[in-house]
Amino acid sequence: LYAVRMRWRALATVGVMAAIAVSAIGCAGEDPTEPSASMELPTPPPSEMPEVLDLEAMSDEELLAEARRSYQGFFNDIEEMREAGGSDYTSLTEWTQPEFASAYNESMNSALPDGYSVYGSQEILGMELTNDEFLGGEEVLVNVCVSNNSIQIFDASGKDTTKENPNSTATGEVQFQLSDDKTRLLIWSERDSHEGLEALCN
Repeated sequence: LYAVRMRWRALATVGVMAAIAVSAIGCAGEDPTEPSASMELPTPPPSEMPEVLDLEAMSDEELLAEARRSYQGFFNDIEEMREAGGSDYTSLTEWTQPEFASAYNESMNSALPDGYSVYGSQEILGMELTNDEFLGGEEVLVNVCVSNNSIQIFDASGKDTTKENPNSTATGEVQFQLSDDKTRLLIWSERDSHEGLEALCN
């Protein structure tokens, strides 16, 4: 939420382990080893296997921890992409549903004037689980407050316009859905909300 109107949003924390991709790599100077039809790829030991989540069996504290992990993971991906000079938010699908990534990309592109660039990402100040009787066993809903203090916005001439943005925090509601492999929560939707959420920002 800035003078240049940007939708509040977020992602969660360091690490629900995503599915482990196994590739065969040759030694330095050699071509990568191609697996043959009879060649068995190594499987990770049990300690490295991604944990399958059972949302209905998890405690409120565990659900909240997974939501924070996803939300922070998304923020981390945004910051890494921006530092690398990228701006394609549709590529950030490790912690989001593709539809959300596409909508977020469209929102960012339409909110920023031509030539404007953003650096940094929002930070989670507080999050609480929302009990919603209409949610099924594969969804989690949270209220959240994020800080915009780490965000920098530059115009087409390279001028830092950050100081023109008066709002340092933003609050809202985020809905997560369980990933197809049931190893992590994915951001499905989010909306601005200001009703009784101020305490999350302290």
